[in-house]
Amino acid sequence: KQHYLLDPQHGLWVKAKVEMDTFPPSVANEVRDVAWRSAWMAANDVANYPFDAAADKAAVAQHFATLKAEVVALNLNISDDLLMDIRMMALHAAWHTAYTRQGRARAAAEALAEFENMATAVALARDEVTGRLAEEMRWLCWNASWHAANSRTGYSKDAARDLSGFKAHYRGMVQAPYFGVNLGGWLLLERWQCDALFADFTAEEVPDEYSLSQRLGPAAAAEKINAWRESWITRDDIVSIKAKGFNSVRVPFGWWTVDGVEDEPGIDTGLFVCRGMRHVDNLVAWAEELGLSVVLDLHSGVGFQSGHHATGRDNPSWKPSDWDTSATVRVLSVVAERYKDAPCVTGLCVINEPSNDVPSDQLIAFYRSAYKAVRAAGMPEGRVDVLFPAFQRNFGEFTSRSFPDAGMERAVMDLHQYQCFGDSWTALTLKQHLDRASDGAGHWPGMVDVASAGVLCAVSEWSL
Repeated sequence: KQHYLLDPQHGLWVKAKVEMDTFPPSVANEVRDVAWRSAWMAANDVANYPFDAAADKAAVAQHFATLKAEVVALNLNISDDLLMDIRMMALHAAWHTAYTRQGRARAAAEALAEFENMATAVALARDEVTGRLAEEMRWLCWNASWHAANSRTGYSKDAARDLSGFKAHYRGMVQAPYFGVNLGGWLLLERWQCDALFADFTAEEVPDEYSLSQRLGPAAAAEKINAWRESWITRDDIVSIKAKGFNSVRVPFGWWTVDGVEDEPGIDTGLFVCRGMRHVDNLVAWAEELGLSVVLDLHSGVGFQSGHHATGRDNPSWKPSDWDTSATVRVLSVVAERYKDAPCVTGLCVINEPSNDVPSDQLIAFYRSAYKAVRAAGMPEGRVDVLFPAFQRNFGEFTSRSFPDAGMERAVMDLHQYQCFGDSWTALTLKQHLDRASDGAGHWPGMVDVASAGVLCAVSEWSL
């Protein structure tokens, strides 16, 4: 973040010091490794693994030296004092958790007090790092330390949760949380979002993009829908989104808009008439230019993941067996291949709001296949989140099947939190609405359900 201050002597606005909200990956990696090896040094020392502890101690020193060198090489506004505070914060967290698991209460309390002092010092370095980044580092150290201590003492389930938290806070050091806008009604047409496009037909006649395409015919539909897409979202909209302080956009699109899928076996693009990836190409270029992140959202899968109009086809007779998950995975591969090298593309949601009639085993098998396909196509673990909807399901359906899998990097559960449907929501006061939005209570699942399992989540659709 760049701030400007008034120079009282000259009456000029001058640049203040830069307050960092994220670290470059090379710096974040060294902070991560200092915390990780500090945690294992303490855990191994207390558990009487002296050779391992000595190796960890040497690694901490090496990573800290590299961290300082990276800060100098990149000319970052981070002082040696702050770097030492970060190192000591990691060290004291490590000793606190190691002593706690060994039952050494007094030593654990002393280490905890020192950890809190160092965390406070880091948080007060507000001309160097934001409060958000300071919190990410604090919890990174905390989760690393508890993971090592719990691993060494046989608390495997706790250790796994701590490892998930550690990875989440590492992500938070290199990328700020999404704070963005949905670009709906553009590459998948929902009638309620774009009434003007459907104005010539009643909702009974044409409830969705599929029926609009069929009613108009290929030539007329292509002309009308392409004209809509050219004007619905433009560069001016992206400039406005950036100017209002948002850092990301989510782009819902249907499988039929993806260039190249017509060559895939089992995919009939004749149901719809318009490709749309050139529009996404333009958006990605604008986002890259303006500094926004892009989350691509496959809003509709081949055969459709539900019978709801949000898939592009309102179909009351839809059934789970209609959804071709294998073909949907192939669509995701094409998309991932196309945008794997686009730095601003930081997320890909594998589907939107799958029906809760889809059996959990089928859904999670699709999620696992989709994750493998996205990574195999080249979307890197270090930059791109893969988002999986947890829509109208008990989160236990996922955790009981060990999903997300331990090896899935940057796996994010996608939540939709609407607070406008039904008397139980409309009866709430404003304060109650804000409380529910803050903690996710009353949703299925809520943020608390997901976060308490040590899993990343994003709320990509919501209302009050």
